Amino acid sequence: LTNPTRNSVFVSDEDALGTGDRLGVREVNLATGAEIQAVTIPTVFNNRRPNRGFESLTRSPDGSVMWTANEQSLTVDGPTSTSSAGTDVRLLQLNAAGDEFSAGPQYAYQVEPIHGSNTAGSPQSGLSDLVALPDGTLITLERSVAAVFPGVVFLNRIYEVDFSGATDVSAGPTAFGLAGQSFTRVGKKLLWSGAADGAAGQNLEGL
Repeated sequence: LTNPTRNSVFVSDEDALGTGDRLGVREVNLATGAEIQAVTIPTVFNNRRPNRGFESLTRSPDGSVMWTANEQSLTVDGPTSTSSAGTDVRLLQLNAAGDEFSAGPQYAYQVEPIHGSNTAGSPQSGLSDLVALPDGTLITLERSVAAVFPGVVFLNRIYEVDFSGATDVSAGPTAFGLAGQSFTRVGKKLLWSGAADGAAGQNLEGL
């Protein structure tokens, strides 16, 4: 939400209708549904995998910054998650200038591997949501799905992000792909991990 006077919201589009033509972040008027602005997204995000785009969006309480991220790695950044390896996604900072937003730095964030060794069905592990706190801290929600019966099917993890020493991958060779490049990921501090219901777990995608 922006404010009562502007009466609009920003929304992220993950991969509308599977066509990818709406991938991005838009501002929409709540009274009419009309699009007010579409934030220009760096072209590297055109390499997203279907249904693995912008599943998250958060705005700092002071309104100066928004953050979004792809759920799993772009094709130019590496493979998707497995039970033995995580997946690298890009945290994208969007900076406000008045009512307009533009793309800022990007940082590599590694999502944890899929929990469990059973890879039947459609296992995955990805970044589901973000929350920007008043002091600038960024909190992440990861969601892992594995066909483990009996056992935890949905495992969620909540982390605090540490940007100290992390590479801005929006510049130089990493702007076009992380695969084969040298860079430093953000750090992560685990705040919570577990099954939401204490049993098989629930599919948490919001934070």
